[in-house]
Amino acid sequence: MRIRRMGRAWVVRLDPGEPVAGSLRAAAAREGIGAAEVHAIGALAWAEVGAYLLKPKRYVRKRFRGPLELLSLSGTLTRLRGEPFLHLHATVSDLRMRAFGGHFFEAEAEPSCEAVLRPLAGDLSRAFPAGIGLNLLD
Repeated sequence: MRIRRMGRAWVVRLDPGEPVAGSLRAAAAREGIGAAEVHAIGALAWAEVGAYLLKPKRYVRKRFRGPLELLSLSGTLTRLRGEPFLHLHATVSDLRMRAFGGHFFEAEAEPSCEAVLRPLAGDLSRAFPAGIGLNLLD
């Protein structure tokens, strides 16, 4: 992973085999970013996305095998119990040019992903309201 500061934003390049979400959390921790907009594109070996079911309060998750194109990854970086926390959604396509997406859990860069972390003023944290079952912005 390479991190480069450009004005107020950070540009992150992921190398083959690096986890996308894990690397973005590590970059935020290393650079002391408390809140940011997150955007990324790239290519993936695999991706895991899902959708939240409110009644049973759980995610339906699906892992897709690549090669895949990461058409768009967007969301927020906040803090949960003092640690970087990502809430991301992704659109991905396969070799037949079919697009799919949902809540983004993790993926592996192959050969690379490019992300931009654009900081927001201050820190944002999350809380867990029992009725929803998700860590929401506090």
